[in-house]
Amino acid sequence: MAAAAAKIKLNLEKWKYVYADDIPKQENGFDCGLFVILYAYAIARNEKFFSLPCDTGRKWIKYLGSCFNYEPQKRLYPRMALKELEVVRNIVSHQSIHLNSAITIQLEAVEEKLLHGSEDSRNESN
Repeated sequence: MAAAAAKIKLNLEKWKYVYADDIPKQENGFDCGLFVILYAYAIARNEKFFSLPCDTGRKWIKYLGSCFNYEPQKRLYPRMALKELEVVRNIVSHQSIHLNSAITIQLEAVEEKLLHGSEDSRNESN
C-alpha cells in the first residue's frame, strides 16, 4: 500500500522471505515504530543493534528529522476498494497461520479508514 501511495512499482518476484529467530526482539508492545527505526538504522550503518528508552528514542528521531528540509503535510489516508482490502486481509491471515503466530488485528476500524479514508482526509482539511 505504501508503494502505491508513493506511486512506485515494486517487483516482488525476486524477493525472498526470511524468518530469522536469532535477531533482537522488541521487549514491549508499545514502541514498535521506534524499534523498527532503530533496527533499520543499525542495519543501514552495519552497526550492532542498540535500544533506547522511548522518550530518548523519540528525541533522537526528532533530531534526525531536523537534519532534513521538509514541509509539514496533512495526513492522507489512501482509499482502497473492497476487493483490495480482502486481499490484504487474506495475506495477513495466511501469514499468521503460516508462522503459527497469534497475530490478531481488529480489522473493522482499519477497514473503515481504508474504505472511506480519502473522504475523511478531505473533511479534515476543510
